[in-house]
Amino acid sequence: LEPMERGPYWVYFIGLVLMGIGSAYFHANPNNATLTWDRAALAITFTALFTSILAERVHVACARWALVPLVLFGIGSVFYWDYTERIGEGDLRFYFIVQFFPLFIIPVLLLFYPTPYTHGGDLLASLLCYGLAKALEILDKQVYTGAGFVSGHTLKHIVAGLAGAFILLMLWHRQSR
Repeated sequence: LEPMERGPYWVYFIGLVLMGIGSAYFHANPNNATLTWDRAALAITFTALFTSILAERVHVACARWALVPLVLFGIGSVFYWDYTERIGEGDLRFYFIVQFFPLFIIPVLLLFYPTPYTHGGDLLASLLCYGLAKALEILDKQVYTGAGFVSGHTLKHIVAGLAGAFILLMLWHRQSR
């Protein structure tokens, strides 16, 4: 409905592309330096999607005033972790806020702030995929032991890709109410 709503989604999809690059970089040479770039891209996607939902459901001005500060906070949380990791402390608290705060607040927004668009269920499907991806990541060894041929980490990447696909489908098919 508002052209300004598009900005956060553009940043989200740019973050997804950067996440693919960052993840490939990390998996080619797993260490904290490469993990920093993987996590920075993740932080961009989390904060941009959160801003998108705020702009659509709470007020469109959130796209203007919240996007840059939230994305910078997300990226800053990763570089803060990297700094603390290099001095032997490895403080992930701010990064966990970036990663998990939206997961707790978005369902509240979905419940109390109706969308002006159709296909809101695709957003819920995306969030469920992300939750499943986190569970697969946590249960990596158990999944591999149980399946015998694929790890939870591998499945995490596939399911996380579906989360992004649901966002794309939502934007592609939705219409204003």
